[in-house]
Amino acid sequence: MIARRLSICIRVVAGLSLAISAHGQSQPDEVELSLGSGAPIRLQQFGEREADIELDGLLTEDAWHQVEAYDQMRVIEPDTLAETPYSSKVLLFYTQRGLYVGFDLEQPADTFVRRFSVRDDLE
Repeated sequence: MIARRLSICIRVVAGLSLAISAHGQSQPDEVELSLGSGAPIRLQQFGEREADIELDGLLTEDAWHQVEAYDQMRVIEPDTLAETPYSSKVLLFYTQRGLYVGFDLEQPADTFVRRFSVRDDLE
């Protein structure tokens, strides 16, 4: 049973002019990014009003449900490159204002590692 699902939304305010010009179009509806292995990642473009993203840590807006999720994560600690045992989806799209990246991560509660820092009260 998955005890907790973590959804995170990050907006990177950076133009995609490099990707757009590399694609050879002035304003494409979609840009493909190749990371060297596997299928290319397709970035869909939305208008600002159409995207209407609220940075609240939830992936509830319609835009997130319209883009393809990528779940090709690998275990890197230890460095086995095995498939991950839990779903780790990455969602990407862009607008004229920037790139939007969302993560939908699952992890069973009994696998959480509690971390302490010097500011934590251990008594």
